[in-house]
Parts: sequence; C-alpha cells; structure tokens
Amino acid sequence: MRINLYPFPRIDSDVSWSPTSFLVNDEPVEKDDIAERWDCNSQLSVLTSVQVPSSVIQAMQLSEIKLVLSVSCPSTSETSVEVSYPTVVAQKYSFQAVVTVGGHQIARKLNIRAMLVAPEGIESWLSRRILAELNESINLESWVDGFPTIAMSFEENHRPRAPWSINVEATSLEDPFVHAFRLELNTDNLLVSDLIAGKNVPRVGNALDASILRVLIDTFRRLFKDSGRRQCLDDIVIEYPESVAAAANQASKDFLSRPITETLSLAEHRPDELETLINASTNLLGEKR
Repeated sequence: MRINLYPFPRIDSDVSWSPTSFLVNDEPVEKDDIAERWDCNSQLSVLTSVQVPSSVIQAMQLSEIKLVLSVSCPSTSETSVEVSYPTVVAQKYSFQAVVTVGGHQIARKLNIRAMLVAPEGIESWLSRRILAELNESINLESWVDGFPTIAMSFEENHRPRAPWSINVEATSLEDPFVHAFRLELNTDNLLVSDLIAGKNVPRVGNALDASILRVLIDTFRRLFKDSGRRQCLDDIVIEYPESVAAAANQASKDFLSRPITETLSLAEHRPDELETLINASTNLLGEKR
C-alpha cells in the first residue's frame, strides 16, 4: 500500500524569501556576530519577509494565506510566534513578520521557522497546512579564550544557584577541546555579572580558573582510565594539538608547572597535595594581607 505523506501541493519553488535579518537592541547585526553582541539583558529581533506571485495564489484558489514565524530555544523551552497577513503590491502577495525575544529567555541556540500556511477545506486539522517554509538556526555561544561560554539566568532556567557550571561532553582524550567543554555563567550572581561586564574581580576570576583546572584534571583522569590503554600521552598531544589531552597538559604546565602525567599521579596518590597546589597556583583567595 502506498501512503503519500504530502498529499497537498506546495509552492516552495514560487516563493521568494528575503534573507533573514537580525537586530540586537534595535541595531542591525550580522548572523555570525550575534553570539558576540547578545547577552541576557539584550533584546533580539528576528525579521523575515517573503513574496508570492498573485497568479500562484489564484491558481491554487488559496484563501486566508498567512505567514507564521516562530523562534524557539531548545535549552530553555521558550517559543515566540508572530502571524502576518499579506499586502498585495504589483501583483505579488508580500508578507513580513518580526519576533522579539529577551536575552533572559534564551541560551545556546535558537531555531527559526517561517511558514506560509493556508486552510484546506473545512477540517480544523487542515487549517494550517504548510505551503512553503524556511528553517535556520542561530548559535548563541561565544568562544572566549578557546572556551565556549554563555551567560544566562540560572534561576529562570531552574538551575542550582551556583556562580557557574562547566559541562563536559568529551568521550575520549582525542576529542577537540572546544567541542568538549562549555562554561555557563550565572548572571544572577552580582560578582559574576561584574566579571562578564569586564570589571576587575580578581577573586572571582581566580575561583573560576581553579574550577576549570579541577574539571580539566578530573576529565583527563576519567578519560585516561576509561580508555583501557596506556597510550603515550606525548603522542596524543603531538597528533591532536587541539584535543582535550593537549588542553589538560597545557593547563597543568601553566598553573602547576608540571606535565599532566605528574598531575595525574598526584590526583591518584596525593589528592590533598594537588588541591593545595591548585589553590596556590590560582591565588584562590586573592591578594596577600
């Protein structure tokens, strides 16, 4: 038995979509620059427009055609929708829609879907059958010092009230470092907000360095143990210079003045000494008296 999943004709080939436009705080911004311009206090607007020849609409005997623009964030489960009706100019149906979302509503990524819809018959479930659509996404993560970093309200996203969170997605020592870690900064914390704003907050910066260093060492230790093979770490660092192994080794040298293999030995046999070294190397409690 044959089942046709698309029983109604579409008009994708007859539709002219204009490039999607973006505004941050009412100022135009290129799509690739949004991650650098956006923060939790911003207003991000998404604008789309489309034209359809009147002859196409008339030939298909379409009525009540409209543009539906939706902007959704998978990380926060927020979705905003705008519906636009056409104006007819020069034998063309023109649609334009704008969706604006607050920076506190979104994180990591936005999905944009623009659809031309029209009813089919009298059935309610066919009241929004799709004639044509356009889909795209926006990355909201900025890359700071090789670390994917985002700022967000932990309270509004139902997260524990920590100053930050470091998420690890690495599965092997060879994984690219920039794809394996993500730093999330809690904008509800006043000191963290000052740090994001570029203010000099040594104690917060030092504490963040210590957290990142601990996570790097713990991740390296876990992945090395899980690998099931005592491979030569120097070979991994040479062959995969952008890897988790290379980043952990460099951090160990920069902060603890020793290669990661020696730090791993400390973590296994003298964890108390390693903790003291981390606290000292990051100047955890700030300046001397």
